[in-house]
Amino acid sequence: MSKTTYTVEVMNDPSMGYQHEYDIIVKETDLGTKLTLKYAKNKIWLERLRGKKIISILDTGDGVIIEGCSNENFGYDDLFCLRLLLNFHTHLSKNEIDKIPTKILKKGKKITKL
Repeated sequence: MSKTTYTVEVMNDPSMGYQHEYDIIVKETDLGTKLTLKYAKNKIWLERLRGKKIISILDTGDGVIIEGCSNENFGYDDLFCLRLLLNFHTHLSKNEIDKIPTKILKKGKKITKL
């Protein structure tokens, strides 16, 4: 089974520029394509977090299974990680539904294009 690792660089502080904060591992399994977000092995993280899995998405071809979201009280950091992985999934996806252009409107005014 193939496995590819992507680095995710984030700019939290413009004076420090982009820093390698996360890794995304994409692995083909018997059940489908699994995307796993992990903390980078970077000094910016506590030693106990470095390389630790945060969240995974398994794309079965019939839908996705999200692993690591069992807490109902989702923090903004958790939301950021989920959004990051979902955006990456959409980028890789061959599913036509992920390619449908959409807009979000407020009282008839365009807010953003997704």
